[in-house]
Formats: sequence, structure tokens, C-alpha cells
Amino acid sequence: MKRILMTGFAVFTLAFVAVGCATGGGQSPESMIQATLDSWKAAITAKDIDAIMKNYSEKFENYDWGNKAGAQEFLKGAIDQGYLDDIKIVTDALEIKVEGDTATAGPIDMEGAFGEVSFDLSFAKEEGGWLIVGTESSGV
Repeated sequence: MKRILMTGFAVFTLAFVAVGCATGGGQSPESMIQATLDSWKAAITAKDIDAIMKNYSEKFENYDWGNKAGAQEFLKGAIDQGYLDDIKIVTDALEIKVEGDTATAGPIDMEGAFGEVSFDLSFAKEEGGWLIVGTESSGV
């Protein structure tokens, strides 16, 4: 009987862990947003347009770029023209503010061949995690 209970407990524990991993493992929204931001920063630094765009939602909107396709076109052009060579991305003063299924993260300071810009990213919680849905910048 004791063996059956221990086996049942082990199966329950494994199932609970598996479900937790599949649903974000109990991570806070802030840590999941930080993970998306870290992925985005690494992809920008590597100038990997496909990896960059994996962090953007299909619902992305921006007053200059329009939608996700426009953002991809803009970023690809920046890469091709060398504007992202030796880029520096600083997030020392970053604050992540979560409100339900949306969030903002900023300021993000970026310096490169294009000059300097400071901006915030907007995120939304989607099936694939927290993805970028907008950006607002100053100093362009």
C-alpha cells in the first residue's frame, strides 16, 4: 500500500512539474518580459532579423513603421546599411510595468551609427508568451 501511494505521489508530482513547465513554470510576468527583452537584445546585437522578429507580435503597431512587416523592413534596412554595427543597448534604468495582459518596459537606450535613441517597448501576453506590440521613442 505504501508503495502504491509513493508511486501515485511521484506520478502526480511529475505531472504537476510538466504542466508548470508548459505554462511558464510559475514565472512572474516581469521575468517572462525580461526574457523576451533579453532575446530581442541578443538578436539585435547579432543582427539576426529572423531572431529579432520572433519577439514581435503579429498585432505590432507603430506610427512610423505601421505593422510587423513594416518593422521588419525597417530593421532589415538598418542592418543592411550598417546602422546596427557596434550597437550598444543599455537597460540600466529599465522598469517593467504590468497591467493585466499588457506591459511596458523602458527606458531602453540605444546608441549606434544612427545616433542615440531612448524608447519604451509595449508588450502583450499572447499564447506564445509576452511579445512586443509597440514602441514609443524620443530623441530620434
